[in-house]
Amino acid sequence: MNLQENINRIRQMMGLIFEDTKDKCLCPDGTYTKECCCECEDGTVGKKCCKYCKCLDGSSSLECCEELPKMKTLPVNIPYFSDNLPDKLEPLPPQEYKVDLTGVPQQLVDAMQDYGIVLPLDVAHFLAQCRHESDNFNATTEYASGRAYEGREDLGNTSPGDGVKYKGRGYIMLTGKSNYKKFNKWLNEKGENVDVLKTPELVASKYAGEVSAWFWTVVGPLNGKDFTNKALKGTSLDVVDKIGTWVNGGDPPNGYLERRKYFYEYIDKFKTKNDVLVKN
Repeated sequence: MNLQENINRIRQMMGLIFEDTKDKCLCPDGTYTKECCCECEDGTVGKKCCKYCKCLDGSSSLECCEELPKMKTLPVNIPYFSDNLPDKLEPLPPQEYKVDLTGVPQQLVDAMQDYGIVLPLDVAHFLAQCRHESDNFNATTEYASGRAYEGREDLGNTSPGDGVKYKGRGYIMLTGKSNYKKFNKWLNEKGENVDVLKTPELVASKYAGEVSAWFWTVVGPLNGKDFTNKALKGTSLDVVDKIGTWVNGGDPPNGYLERRKYFYEYIDKFKTKNDVLVKN
């Protein structure tokens, strides 16, 4: 696979906008174009499909394409996109790691302390996933409208409007009415007098850090996904990718190259050399 083919594949899997797509809109099918930026009330998609279109940022306009917030752009020569990137990297021997917390939101740092995410490897894996899922900590609310979740009984969305109301929120995004109910019960049992079912926006603001740590330390193990135990297995790409699959599905998971990149950025014992991740 040549470099351009690799870049095209990564574009599709990572959902990032590059230089030649930055002025276009992210469509529900993952492509970029100026012709599908509106989601209509009847569930169809098109720039001029109805009198009032609902844009992916939640506003309403017939010309919403230009109003959508620009996602970050990345240069195409990032070393992690190289054909020389190894498919596997053997774990390094156990040792003391340090984690660079520069740019990490304070509420995530606080949540890690509260939920016991304190071991360096656990912290690095956790933050890598949070950072990717939240578009580099820029979004704690899913960009899409949430209409794709309408009628999803597996998510507890049984009433009209549940998909939109209970779309993804948090750094690792809580999605679906049934999951909001579980998180609300957790908060109430802790003594918090709150109802995130009535005010789901709180999950994107006050509880964005906590819901992510709760997912990592409570929900994961209950569903057979012990994130901390897996994180402490080490630094191999296999471990990073497996955790990404647990968080977001897919094999490899969506945006797996960025998830890897972020993980190794947090472990300050590493650097890139000739596109291969090595110990300093």
